[in-house]
Amino acid sequence: MDTLLAEVAKRCSQTATSDAPKYRRLMAAIHDTIKSGIVSPGDRIPTEKDMASALPFALGTVQKALNGLVAQGLLRRNRRSGTFVSDAARPLDDMSQFVFERADGTVIDSVLTEITGIEITHDTGAWSTALGDSAAGYIRIMRTDHIDTDFRCYVEIHLRADRYPDLVTEKPDNLSGRNIRTLIETRYGDSVSNIEITVAAAPANLRIANSAKCQENEVVLHINVTGYDSGARALFTQAAYAPPGRYQVKFRTDTG
Repeated sequence: MDTLLAEVAKRCSQTATSDAPKYRRLMAAIHDTIKSGIVSPGDRIPTEKDMASALPFALGTVQKALNGLVAQGLLRRNRRSGTFVSDAARPLDDMSQFVFERADGTVIDSVLTEITGIEITHDTGAWSTALGDSAAGYIRIMRTDHIDTDFRCYVEIHLRADRYPDLVTEKPDNLSGRNIRTLIETRYGDSVSNIEITVAAAPANLRIANSAKCQENEVVLHINVTGYDSGARALFTQAAYAPPGRYQVKFRTDTG
């Protein structure tokens, strides 16, 4: 714990002149310290009072920062035993397709992701049109992305079940934090040569609404990403549903 507090204090001192609210500076310092590997999933972090005593922040600021990290999914709380590093949501390892920006233009350079389900579906949709007919069906990976403290996106990834059959039995925790493009490139050797991105406004169904914390039938931003290999064969589709918010999206179409 002493090591964690020392690292958080060091990171906070580096942003002491920042105009960002104190609780956001503290959130960022704790987030970056956890991401650095100083603590591991499941580790208990110091109490709010211990952090307030060791750091130049009031107890209320510490509480607000920790509440924000709990809302993001980076931390989890147990009323009896304390606050722990979550083993479910992890920082996304590759944000090369698109990123979110705050209203002031600062880029959100870390998104926490949590895989909420993996299933086989024989439904049809934009994914089946892009991926082609598959008698084995399609793998649907459902993911929630935690952006800043109070904003969530719901993501659905589809792949052919006959091409990546072992993903069906993958433990969700093993995929949290993994970008699907880098996963299929490193695990299966399927290189993505081209990315196609389309954007539309669409009403949220119940599944989207529950995951993105918006109202059913509320209009959300639908960002659809399709990755192709050098032979123009679609390898995956990824649909992200972003509810109305104070953020803007910056797209990246290069795959280098």
